[in-house]
Amino acid sequence: MRWFKPRESGAVPDDKSPRSALQGWWGERKAKEWLIANAGLKFVAGRVRVGRNEIDLIMEDPRPEGRVIVFVEVKTRASHLFGGGFAAVDRRKRRSLCRAAIDWLRNCSPTRFRIDVVLVYGDFRTDRVDRIVHQKRAVSLDPRIDGRAIRRRIPARRLWS
Repeated sequence: MRWFKPRESGAVPDDKSPRSALQGWWGERKAKEWLIANAGLKFVAGRVRVGRNEIDLIMEDPRPEGRVIVFVEVKTRASHLFGGGFAAVDRRKRRSLCRAAIDWLRNCSPTRFRIDVVLVYGDFRTDRVDRIVHQKRAVSLDPRIDGRAIRRRIPARRLWS
């Protein structure tokens, strides 16, 4: 099997970047640290562009029964008052995540995978994390999203963990 070395891609935002870019980068970093420490996942890559789509984090779940690639969408919010981060993962975003995951998997050996969403609540300016919520299998690979293209791109035996 071909596995990838951990790497960070994409530029680190500087002080001139918009507040949302800084907050997103901070949330991805906190989510990565939390997933490694609490969920037992291994880091593979971050901020990966696949065509027009982007995957925030790619992790590996080293289970005894076999490895699982975990694609993670990170949503960072200052608070939950104006709607949670799960609301931001709408149909269009789910479709984008599925396409990016399938396109990324074309370049590696057959493996199982899942798509998770991590919500990070906190303030990036003070580096304070209030809460982190990890939803496993938050996005299902729905054949109706792009049925024929999905079936052409990836064999059924590789679909789910």
